Amino acid sequence: MDKSWMNAPIYSEAYLDGVNGFMLFVETHVGKNCDIRCPCKRCLNLIINNQKTVKAHIRLHGIDPHYVKWFNHGEKRAVNDCSTHSR
Repeated sequence: MDKSWMNAPIYSEAYLDGVNGFMLFVETHVGKNCDIRCPCKRCLNLIINNQKTVKAHIRLHGIDPHYVKWFNHGEKRAVNDCSTHSR
């Protein structure tokens, strides 16, 4: 999925379309009515909310630009991801 929208201005059409795409991704990979971690710039995936609230937060505050692998929302980690190896 194209994630370039994450760096667009939050009131731009590209950003708003990206938010809708992200929420469809969540619905497909996590489920429609499941509470999820909020990846907005304020919550930083630390707070769990319903999907309607998460969408509002992302639109209002912007999405964390460092959250490029959406592993909290169903995106698979790479096999060679160092977090999957024991230390």
